[in-house]
Order: sequence, then structure tokens, then C-alpha cells
Amino acid sequence: MPLYYDDVVWAYGSGEGLLVYPVSGQEYCALDLALGISQIVPFTTKGRIVRRVRLEHGVLVFEWAEQEAFHQLNEGEGVHRHFASAFDVWTDKEEYDTLPDLGASKSGDAVEGERLKPQRWHFALRAEWKIHYLGLPLATNDRFYSAHNATHYALYVWQPNRSPWGEDSPLERLTVWDIGNPRKAESCISVAPVEPDMIRSITNEHLTPSGLRQSDTPSLRSLALDSETRDPHNGQSTGHLFFLTEEHRWAAGSQSGLLPPRFHSVRATGIPLQGDGPVWVNECSGNTASPACRGDAFAMEEEDAWPGWAPCWRHEDFPYLTVSQVVDRAAGVRFSARQCFTMDVVSVNRDPEQGTASAALEGAKGADDDGALQREVRFADGTWAQMMAKGQIMGDERWLIGETAGRILTILYF
Repeated sequence: MPLYYDDVVWAYGSGEGLLVYPVSGQEYCALDLALGISQIVPFTTKGRIVRRVRLEHGVLVFEWAEQEAFHQLNEGEGVHRHFASAFDVWTDKEEYDTLPDLGASKSGDAVEGERLKPQRWHFALRAEWKIHYLGLPLATNDRFYSAHNATHYALYVWQPNRSPWGEDSPLERLTVWDIGNPRKAESCISVAPVEPDMIRSITNEHLTPSGLRQSDTPSLRSLALDSETRDPHNGQSTGHLFFLTEEHRWAAGSQSGLLPPRFHSVRATGIPLQGDGPVWVNECSGNTASPACRGDAFAMEEEDAWPGWAPCWRHEDFPYLTVSQVVDRAAGVRFSARQCFTMDVVSVNRDPEQGTASAALEGAKGADDDGALQREVRFADGTWAQMMAKGQIMGDERWLIGETAGRILTILYF
């Protein structure tokens, strides 16, 4: 059962309602799913290999490598310099007097109508910088994990030992940058991008005291940051960075530890974003999410969704493993994709105490023998193949987005 998937090269921002995805012509497109309007993002892929895309907190980040290798690591492997480009994203909603006619009789009519309207979304390059001092091979054996919010960007790199004698430990490095503050819309276009300030860099043995070092059997799945990491009074960096690790009894590949747990173990380890301080550890080792778990699937309160809580939702339906989930807390709706060996299921759950979701979701719900509303509705067979080739789903109450094995994006509307 794999825990590690290739990264997606598209992103969805629930706050913006924007889907950013690659199109032909070495460009990226941003689709406003509510309006059905798309536009080109001012980022070119010419001479670049996009490794990952993220859209969070009003910041769109492209992580990319140069197409040409900077130097050869060995006879069959090259090292490519890696960079990140961060864009501020904002909208002028008042630009639209009326919504576009999505039901136009001819597709050309709709396109022509969009040309008569100003662009709804704006993208301004805030920062662009090299994220690794030497570069990385493109092989998936060399892993890098990242996270960002509106003001900071964190990167962890794990590189296997390539010595033919195996006497060296893997190379590990954690780096945090201050990428500045969101710019005001009226000044974004004319201001040149900046190079962020590196505020923290920790390597190998210095990761050990905090319990962050992964060594030969990395169990890290993702990084996370506090949603706000800028002190509003003095402007200093504050808050925490979290390592989210996990081990599964039946995990396949290099995610398997030397001593696998009895069932499934998840842990959140947090350190101060800058400077020294106490290490936060929250762990859950079991085959179910207990009522005491703060990071369970139905943690609808914002404080319970804090990344410092171990992601107990991953094993809430053991022996199924929840590979990916989307939680819309405001609507009380949660989509999940779970897998157990060759069995898989994509479903939607609704918190009955929350307000109504969409009409489509209402219509899909049934009743049990007592007449109570069912809490879970499973999607049709075959949905997994349409959504989960990269092990990730995104979206909110209105739509769910995934990818097929043929690199085709699937959007389910509700």
C-alpha cells in the first residue's frame, strides 16, 4: 500500500475558487470555476520543469527546475537547479456588472462575451529564488516537501546516500524563508520581485534533537505552517513549522520503517519558525480515530484543524487508509478517498448539525431504517480511477477535482 505519490502540477485554492493547471503553449491557465472564465497566468514553462504548484493564502507558488542539467551527478543522472516563483493573487470583483452567460447557445458566443469584460483575477510576481543551493536530480528518490502561507515558505529536502559503499547518511536540510508581506493591489504590478530572506537552515545532525531527522527510512508525508506567522505588532517571524509523519503496518516501498507499528501511526512534530524553543509532539497510534483525537475527520471547528494535531483521520476507517480528503468546514461537508489493498472508495460525508450543502448533495442522501439521514454517500465505481491517479483530491462543497492516469483533470460539480 503506497504512501508516496508523484506531485500534482496543478492547484486549487478554495478561498479563491481558482483552478490553476497547465495548458499547451508552455503556459498555465487559471479557471474561475464559479464564473467559468479562464485566463493565462504570467508564468512560462519554457526551459522549465514544473515540480509542484500550490495556491493558498492568496499566494500562488510554482516550484520548478531548469530543463537542462546544471552538472552530472553520475553517468546517468544530472542535477537540476530548483527555484520557486511566488505570485500574489487578488480580484477586483466590482469589475463585473453581470455574470457571464454560461448557457450561451454557441461556445463562440461565450468566448466573445468574455473578451468584452476585464480580467477578473490579477497575478503579480512577488518573489523568485533558488530553493536549493546545489540542485536536485529529478528522480523521486530525492524528495522535497514544502509549505507556505501569506508570508513564509518552508522546504525540507531528503537525498539518499549515493555512495557505493553506503557509509554516508542521507542528506537532509530544512530551510525557511520570509517571502515578505502581501502587496497592495494598486502597487503590485509596478514593483519588481524580491529575493526572500532565509531565516532558518538546519541540516542532518542538527535535526536530531527536535526529532525531525528522517535518516534511512523517511516517514515524512508533508510539512505545514501556522496560518499566520507574522507578528502584527513588530513584524517579526513567529509561529511554528510542523513535520507530519506516519508509518503503516502494510506500507510498501521506502516508506516502510525497520520496525513497523502494530497498526498505523501518525505524528505531528512542531518547532518554532525562528529561534529555539520547546518541541511540540502530538501522536496517535491505533486503528481508529478515538473521540479524544483533535485531528479526526470531523474536526469541523477551526481550532481542531490546527496542523499541530496528528492527522488521525488517516486511519479513521481502519483497515482502510484515507489517502486524501477535502473538508469544507463552513458547509459541514467532507470528501474522502480511502483505500485498502485493492479496494478503494471515494465518498462524501455531511455533518447533520451543519447547514445545508448543495441541492445535489441533498438529493444523493438517503435514509436508514429509522428514517435518519445517512451520513456517508459513496460515489459510483470507477470514480477512484477518474480522480486518484496522483493520490490527491481538492475542492470544496461545490466541486471536487482529481486527476486520471492519463493526466486529465476531472471536475465533479454538485
